[in-house]
Amino acid sequence: MFFLLARMPEQMRALSQDMIYSKMGRSNLGGMYLREVLRLGAMVVALPGLLGKNVSVKGGAIVMLQLSQFLNAAWRRDISNQPAAEPESAAVALQLASAVLALM
Repeated sequence: MFFLLARMPEQMRALSQDMIYSKMGRSNLGGMYLREVLRLGAMVVALPGLLGKNVSVKGGAIVMLQLSQFLNAAWRRDISNQPAAEPESAAVALQLASAVLALM
């Protein structure tokens, strides 16, 4: 999320941060927990206008956020207390997502 905001022009960044603060109920991005940052990433992917009407998020950033959501879900399933087959299949998905993200 910080990378996405850093790539925006100053005016667009300020507008986006204000929208994030109002949606997340926070006043500081640095003070957000990891689960809140992941939820914010999912919201940006699902709701393109979340950051403001005049704020456009590049397609590559959306793909990166989608892959990070996938990576996070696979990682959580991999470390869960499921039967042996479940973590193994999650580990394969985790390797795939990390390989695709590494190319970016």
